[in-house]
Amino acid sequence: MADTDPKVMAYVEKALAKDPDASGEELFEGAKKINRAIGRMSRRQFHARYPLQVKRRAAGGRRKPSGKRKVTARRKPSATQAARKVRVSPVAGNGARDAIRGSLLSFALQLASADDKDVMNVMTGVDQYVDQIVEHLT
Repeated sequence: MADTDPKVMAYVEKALAKDPDASGEELFEGAKKINRAIGRMSRRQFHARYPLQVKRRAAGGRRKPSGKRKVTARRKPSATQAARKVRVSPVAGNGARDAIRGSLLSFALQLASADDKDVMNVMTGVDQYVDQIVEHLT
């Protein structure tokens, strides 16, 4: 970080303590009277090095809400979201995983090959596939 002049820093601290809404231009002009080298800085550099640091220290780590982030409470997952997270237990080996995968692929193949009128028949037979999967989970 760039060096700061302690006299200028003290001036800025006093000025901001007296008037927290003091403009950057007023502070910049007052600082130039204390140290001529400040005049070679841009107003932006001055603000970053002196008033901004004083204001950050005064805030003591508190942050203003930016308005961009909305803090919300975490919700419990719905039943469908929880159902998506069903996993094969680690005890079940790759054989169970492969069997479940096979059952799901068989269901998908039967559904894909069904005509429009046969889709409902395939869907009513979904319990057969569910039973196969449950059997492999236990």
